[in-house]
Amino acid sequence: MVARLVLNYKALPYTTEWLDFSNLSTYIQPHVKPNEPPLSPHTIPCILLQEGETTRGIMGSRSIAEELEKHFSTPSLQFDSEESDRVEELAEKLLISSRPLWAHLLPKKVLVPSDRQYYADTRARRFGMSLDSYYSEHVSQQLWYQLDAMCHEIGKALAETPGPFLMNYHPSYADFTVVALLRFFSCVDQTMSDHFYNAEPQLLRLYEACHQWLERPPSREEAGALKTNNTWISPKVLRTRSFCILNHLVSKMSGTKRTAPPSPQATSASSKRHRNGVDEPGVHVIFVSISHHKDIGEEGHDVRIPCDPALGSFEAGDVLGTLTLEKLQQLEVDLGPGLVSNIGSREKQKHGPVDLAGRIARSQKSKPKIIQPSWNERVVLLHQQVVTMLWAERSQLMTVEHCNLDWILSLIKEGANALANQFCDHNRPIIFYIPLHPKDWNLHPKVRSLYEAIDALQHLVNNISVYPAYHESWNYGYKVADIKALDAIAVKESTPEPYRHRPETCLGTGPCRLDELQGSQFVRFAFSGRDDYMHHTTNPSYNMFVHSQPYTQGSAMRVIHQQCFSSVPGWGYIRVYMVGNQIIARSFSSSDQRTKVHNTSTLRSDCHFDFRPDGSRHPDPDPEVTERQEAKLEELDSFCKWWQHQLAKHDPELFDSLKVGCVMRIGLSEASLDGKFFILSVQRWYASNFFSLDLTAKPFDQLCKAFGEQFARVYGFFAAIDAMDD
Repeated sequence: MVARLVLNYKALPYTTEWLDFSNLSTYIQPHVKPNEPPLSPHTIPCILLQEGETTRGIMGSRSIAEELEKHFSTPSLQFDSEESDRVEELAEKLLISSRPLWAHLLPKKVLVPSDRQYYADTRARRFGMSLDSYYSEHVSQQLWYQLDAMCHEIGKALAETPGPFLMNYHPSYADFTVVALLRFFSCVDQTMSDHFYNAEPQLLRLYEACHQWLERPPSREEAGALKTNNTWISPKVLRTRSFCILNHLVSKMSGTKRTAPPSPQATSASSKRHRNGVDEPGVHVIFVSISHHKDIGEEGHDVRIPCDPALGSFEAGDVLGTLTLEKLQQLEVDLGPGLVSNIGSREKQKHGPVDLAGRIARSQKSKPKIIQPSWNERVVLLHQQVVTMLWAERSQLMTVEHCNLDWILSLIKEGANALANQFCDHNRPIIFYIPLHPKDWNLHPKVRSLYEAIDALQHLVNNISVYPAYHESWNYGYKVADIKALDAIAVKESTPEPYRHRPETCLGTGPCRLDELQGSQFVRFAFSGRDDYMHHTTNPSYNMFVHSQPYTQGSAMRVIHQQCFSSVPGWGYIRVYMVGNQIIARSFSSSDQRTKVHNTSTLRSDCHFDFRPDGSRHPDPDPEVTERQEAKLEELDSFCKWWQHQLAKHDPELFDSLKVGCVMRIGLSEASLDGKFFILSVQRWYASNFFSLDLTAKPFDQLCKAFGEQFARVYGFFAAIDAMDD
């Protein structure tokens, strides 16, 4: 399990092969030197590295991790720490000391029938008694006290940093050894793991933080090869079917009634359906097409992805490269031009040859980038959410069906069981995916009836859910709940001082909280088609104007205004893209004060944290300045990870989508390295603009891939159980 955690954390492609005890040595022996006594000659996990025409085997989780770290150093496993060594030793000690609790359970609860007797016989010889006798003679209250003490020692090490991991907000190999052990306990006996979580809450916090690397199954499509040091490496992980059960007949999963999107643990193994011996995706997603863009080809530069159907997967990638012209045309029919626009072929058909490059350039509100798509009449423009769901489907954990909102509403209008008859699949969980932007609540008011219909359907069918949930989606559009959550966390005594900074906010009720403040303001609209904007007038009468707006008076469509620090219009602001609690990208946005041209680019600490008066934003030759700039970037990362964790803990329902990801808009209290970071807004990933054309290279779908794969990992079907290797 530790080896799988490492491979998943480093996002390395691999395949997994399951072996019986009986043929373990036979299979491994040609590729690896046997262990020295008293160890067994061959043990699992074992990884086979296919280097060119040769295959080299490595046994043992630690050896495997060190080998992978040598070839793929990013992200680091952070081996070099005395505290890490101590925690690794404690995890191994906890495993060995707890053996009397679980050894007798493995044949009954985990092993496949063909290996049960083998395990019982070999362990009886090792222990000098039967497994049941080993349990009855060695388990006592004193043993539990000893095990709890080991858990407390691990918890004490984890509690020394504010983050969930031993190294604060970055996982290490030591963290994975503990998490793999906890996973093993839960597979053998859930009450055992629950006991340790109750005895030491830090263990549960660590387990939840690492959950995303536990639930990622090895994709068949993903089993490719990576190149390092001019050598192609394609890892294959060998595991015994007795301890790691993946796509196997033995499973402990059970079906449960769902009132929220199904989690991987909640899916019943018996609900799997087979086609030619291959597991099918276990979750079906209904993607409801909603867009506030009339034609993504004419607008929406910051949310669209170009696709040229003439390009193959080598140039266009594994998703866009598979889309044919016919498929793209069908997507436009299903979803509408607001999400998929065949603008090139459509305009050519109407008016002959068309200058698509010039037309696209005119629709862009920001400074053009050096790397541009090849704009031609074949190009089709897709909304980022369409591409994201295509990546989710490619995971093979879920299928995706595209439906138009108006068509679904027509089914609801028919009444009776029209909606259930159309979509309900009693063999698989169904998720209605409704990615609403805050503007959409005003532009598509009938979407409320869709939520009501799904809610009614959930009372009739157990495996129906909606994502995001109505509570989160509605409150994200309303904005007030997010602001209150941010303010509440900021004033807690436990909040570190650098993370407390918040702008003053007035919700438009009662005495204006901004009357005493001078300077610019953010004006924000709840459930409105209007964009938020900065108001630069310092006249106090403007506050009265905000409070007298019809929307503000007793309406959900209200106007909110906030303190705006001068650094935001003068310097700019940052977007931090997070998948789970991991940062995958950072961007910097600003407006030229002379030309008013808006620009978004990848954040660079040596340029964007350059606050020299001339505004040159070029790397500073002074190494001390460079070091401070790099430290500021690390401060930003820690700030975002801390807030992501706090928000998810503060209100799990309001911030449920943070399990998949979010985009945090971050400002600085002043344009200097001494400025304090603060959150402008926590944008939900499903309603955020990715700015893919500004931040990524061809084929411009990297951010869509990250969010789509994470969505599939969190909510896709995964009926496997992994257990600790003995």
